[in-house]
Amino acid sequence: MFQVLSFAYFIFVTTCTVIKREPKSFKLDFKIGSSNLKRNYISYDLQNTQTQYLIELTVGANLQKFRVALDTGSSELWIPTPNAICPNNRCKSRDTFDPSTSTSFTNLNLPIKDYYVDNTYAIGTYGLDDVYLSNGVKLSQFQFGSIFNTTEDTVGYLGIDYPIYETQNITDKIAYSLYLNSEYAESSILFNAIDKAKYQGELVLLDVDTDDVSVNTTDILIDGVSIGFQDNLILDSGSTDIFLQPQYVNQIWQVMGVNNKYIDCNQPSNKFLTLKFNDIDINIPFSSLVRQSDKAGICWVGISPTISGSKNYAGDFFLRAVYAAYNLETRKIGIAPALYTDAENIVDFWF
Repeated sequence: MFQVLSFAYFIFVTTCTVIKREPKSFKLDFKIGSSNLKRNYISYDLQNTQTQYLIELTVGANLQKFRVALDTGSSELWIPTPNAICPNNRCKSRDTFDPSTSTSFTNLNLPIKDYYVDNTYAIGTYGLDDVYLSNGVKLSQFQFGSIFNTTEDTVGYLGIDYPIYETQNITDKIAYSLYLNSEYAESSILFNAIDKAKYQGELVLLDVDTDDVSVNTTDILIDGVSIGFQDNLILDSGSTDIFLQPQYVNQIWQVMGVNNKYIDCNQPSNKFLTLKFNDIDINIPFSSLVRQSDKAGICWVGISPTISGSKNYAGDFFLRAVYAAYNLETRKIGIAPALYTDAENIVDFWF
């Protein structure tokens, strides 16, 4: 999800006890592992629903459980309340938080009004409560938004764009790596470390823009032909699609045979959308840019026009193709083609 405007300042802080690593790393829903690294690291498995990557959380004195979508393009945690207004009331079926039933909840009486460039929004109030990760690690009095009006029809969002998770000792640097894997497969976010088994070749380091988590893209090719794109892309796991300015999307749609987002489900694996960065090209097969609808034989393309004049976003259709390591202290992002494997080789950040 890409955020345009927020009317309240939010500080993302957490607290937990970091467990020292054993000689072997191990994997749980929330993992704290060990090897010969000098620093603690945290790994969190993500549920892949094809359009979102979900983390399970428990909140409040009465331990309310729900899922939220991981979002590298924003810096908020917000959760719908049971009486929230949302499309078709789908957000009320589960994954809601009722602050009135938690004795540890504190209402800060500060409004949250987040608006996004795809015309979606979330409106509510900020509060504090205890948040627990899936293995019971506690984030004491964590600040988040309780949402009573949203255009999102399923779950809330956990934003990790420039979080201050250092301040209460969850890690000793603001850095994480993201592995979204292939569709429907297990994915993970690894705080304060990099898994070298999950990518091909070497990570290529790109400078992060000072205003957002974006990197410079030198060109985009569709089936080998340039569309003339030279701009920044925000790497955003909260967005499913790749969002570009309409003039670029029109060129891509024309080559791929897209009609108002609809596309033939049978796309070739030997034709590519190529995103060119300094010293690295990321090739995404046409076949990997298709999303199946609920109806058999009907598909959409994973490339959409953003509002004219707004920023460009590389969502999950791009991020599934790469391993991305973010160091928000040095303002560097390392990317390489993803390698889908269960193997692990976890090392410290070196950049």
